[in-house]
Amino acid sequence: MDYKLKCDVIEWDVENWGKFIDFIEKRNIDFNNKKVLELGARDGGLSLYFALNGAYVTCTDLEGPTPKANALHERYNVADRVVYEAVDGTDIPEKYYGQYDYVVFKSVIGGIGSFNDYDKQKACVDGIYQCLKPGGTLVFVENMQASFLHRFARKTFVRWGKSWHYESRKEIHELMKDFQLVEEKYAGVLGCFGRSEKGRERLGRADTAVFDRILPDSWKYIGMYIYNKPDC
Repeated sequence: MDYKLKCDVIEWDVENWGKFIDFIEKRNIDFNNKKVLELGARDGGLSLYFALNGAYVTCTDLEGPTPKANALHERYNVADRVVYEAVDGTDIPEKYYGQYDYVVFKSVIGGIGSFNDYDKQKACVDGIYQCLKPGGTLVFVENMQASFLHRFARKTFVRWGKSWHYESRKEIHELMKDFQLVEEKYAGVLGCFGRSEKGRERLGRADTAVFDRILPDSWKYIGMYIYNKPDC
């Protein structure tokens, strides 16, 4: 993918979080004319990606996507493939049930689970399950607990670091127990410590070249997942 496009899709820490796009594209999935629901879309980056790949996308956030989302989609000439809605991920309306081939999101479950609110996370996942057609697919990327250094830095330097629920692999699998796991991948060790996007890019390249290869998944701060809803 063109780097400028990847920046528009991913927005922040692109070298490492952009590996989510590589993770999807490795599977050669045909999204043409499929129906996709993006939750927590904010500026509509993932919606852009799926619309460019031929999908019809419902781009949603709690109070609706930002004005930047529509402007982004207009710039890439895909706005006619996107509709914009205000959707609470913990209370997805029944009109969406059984309508989608794919549900996608980036860094949503951790925010919903702030202050360890597992019930809200479970409500979100149950709603996603209902939205998918039988055999439909959930594709997402999340902030993970990662190493003790990541956990310390978040609590010390990140404004929401004490409230956000950073997931463990075990917690993700427990939340998604009604789905069938297709693939998972973990990435990123140093990238998030960059003070600027250029700094994150340099550190992310070190992750790509070295640290993603030699360090255990439990040290990595990005988790990528594909799950299928059973056919029946």
